[in-house]
This record gives sequence, C-alpha cells and structure tokens, in this order.
Amino acid sequence: YENLVPGAEYELAGEVHLRGEDGSDEGVVAQQRATFVPEGPDGSQELEFEVDASGLGARTLVVFEELYRAGERVGSHADIDDEGQSVRVPRIATTLTGNAGHEADASAQSVKLTDTVAYRNLEPGNEYLLQGTLHVKGDDGSDLGAATDDAGEPICAQAAFTPDVRDGFAEVVFEFTGVALAGKDVVAFESLERNGIQYAVHADIEDEGQSVKVYVPVIKTTASIDGKKEITTAGKVTIEDVVSYTNLIPGTEYTIRGTLMNKATGEVFTVGGETITAEVKFTSENRDGEVKVKFIFDAHDLTASTKLVVFESLYRDDVEITTHKDIEDKDQTVTITPPPDVPQTGDNSNLGVWIGLGGIALGGAIACAVLYFKKKEDGEK
Repeated sequence: YENLVPGAEYELAGEVHLRGEDGSDEGVVAQQRATFVPEGPDGSQELEFEVDASGLGARTLVVFEELYRAGERVGSHADIDDEGQSVRVPRIATTLTGNAGHEADASAQSVKLTDTVAYRNLEPGNEYLLQGTLHVKGDDGSDLGAATDDAGEPICAQAAFTPDVRDGFAEVVFEFTGVALAGKDVVAFESLERNGIQYAVHADIEDEGQSVKVYVPVIKTTASIDGKKEITTAGKVTIEDVVSYTNLIPGTEYTIRGTLMNKATGEVFTVGGETITAEVKFTSENRDGEVKVKFIFDAHDLTASTKLVVFESLYRDDVEITTHKDIEDKDQTVTITPPPDVPQTGDNSNLGVWIGLGGIALGGAIACAVLYFKKKEDGEK
C-alpha cells in the first residue's frame, strides 16, 4: 500500500476467486478480513486464506482485495487476469502399466510396473517428490489396502524430479516379487510433495488408468520320444516336449528355452561337448494353452542307459518369467538305452574274436569228418 494515514485503522477484505479455463471469473471460493494500523504511509500487510483445494486441481486462484477506512472503501485490487494476484493449484493424474498395457506378467523373480504421472501447474526449477503406493482392488471394487510383496512388505516407490515447464510428465517405477498378487488388480496411489508439504494427490481405487491386472504364468512340461518314455537306439533322437502354460497374456509374444539335463549327474547333457538346447517363439492366443519344443541329437555316443530330463524357461522381452526345472519329474524324463554290442558291416573292432571262433568251428567240423570217414572205413572192413 501507499499513501495511507499513519496511526489510522484500516481493514482489508479479501476474496479468492476461481478463474475459468477461458479466463472468466467463476466466483468466490474463500474470504478473509483483517484490520491493521500502518506506521507509515507506505508498507505491506499480509492476509492469509485457507482454501480446500481437493477439487481444484489444475485450476487458478486469483485474490481480490479491498481496503476500507471507517467503513468507506478507499482502494481495491481486483483483476482476474493479474498473474501477480494468481496462484496455480497443482494437479496430478496417473497411468499405471505393466509389460502388456494394463496387464502384467508376474513371477517370483520380478514384476515391474511403471506409473506415468502427468502434472500441471508446477513451478519450473523447483524440486518435487512423487510418492506412490500400490493398493489392491477387491472384486466388489473396494480398496483392500496397500498391496504387499511376497515378503509381506508394502509395495511403495518414489521419484524426485525438477520440472522445466509447468506441465509435463514424470515416472514412478514399482519393482517387486509378485506371486502373492496373482490374479489381483493393483491400483497406484500417488502424492506430490515439495519441502514436506503435500500439493496434490491422485488416489482413486476405481480409476482404470491407475490399475493393472497381475497374472503369474505357470508352465508344465511332458517329454517323450515318438510318444514313448523309453527307447533303445544308437541313432538320431528327437525328444518332443509339450509345454503347457497358464496365465499368459493373449496376443503377447513369448519364448520357451529348454535344456536337456543328465539325471544321473544333475549336469547338462552334452553330445560331443555341446549342450543340447532348443528354443521356440510363439504368440499366445489364449491365457492357457500349450506349445511343443523339439530337441534333436545323435545318440551314437551313449554307452549306457541314460535318463534325460527336460528343463524349460519362459521368457518375455528376453526376461525370464517362470521356469519348470525338476530333476525328479517323471513327466519331464525320457530314457535312452544303446542297443546290444552287435558287430555291424565294416566293423573290425572284434575281428580277432570272430576269427578265433571261426577257427574253433572249422576245427570241430574237420574232426567230425575224420570220425565219420574212419567209422565208414571200419565198417567196410
């Protein structure tokens, strides 16, 4: 103020107006009055308003003031377009996504959900803090409270950022183990703070944009060779593993990667020093289904009956989601036995033995012939 009478009593009457998106005055949302006695003709006086801003996100508040002395108005400042009189109310809105939009594959290894927070009316250059918590949505749409990971801990995340402009985006990333959340809807609740003061909240259990459905994929495998669990061969072998899956996201590409294990040793099975593996990419049409994985190798080096166990892993975007690795699982096991050691054409490995046996047989035949002719000669005499 300027040009007031020192020692005289004045009254400030203030109103907080809501400015519309088109710049119009949409009315009063708060009022306050205060009296003061200036010590000099020029100075300043504070007037504090308390405004419920819970429904005013992204809106602009403009303060109008009138100055009275002895009941008469002696000055005013009322301009709906005055930036100096204006305060912008921050607002945030969030969109939570998993690895397939509003659906997510979960596993005991890792679940990653990203909450993209759209903000408005922040002060560029100031640091803000976003704090997020996941909540579980009940089948009836109710808020069942904070979601917890497999260790029973609430799933929370935060991100600090400094905006360059008033309106923009920031991300809060939730990473957790999520088998416990299988089949549940999780909803991200976010709050915006600065210097320990909360400026905006977005917490709506019904908001589909804030929600993600968590699915935990499971795979089960059944291995066979031409439909059999045991074969005898020394030639090429094709093990067919039927991988049954549940809880995949339809329309999403996955990869099955398998490895053959030697049950007797618990180590990977090798042929000529090479590990026997197989890989199949597929796009699930339904949440539940099956895919076939084939392992092809030559069994001619096997010298004893060998039990092979198929280990399989499921990947999406090259991230392992789940596995089926049980060395004791009979469904995953096949047995290959080499044939008896019968000489083959062109095989001279046992030539000496067979020559010896042939000699013995020939000697026996000659002895029999000699005895026969001797008996015949004795009979003629």
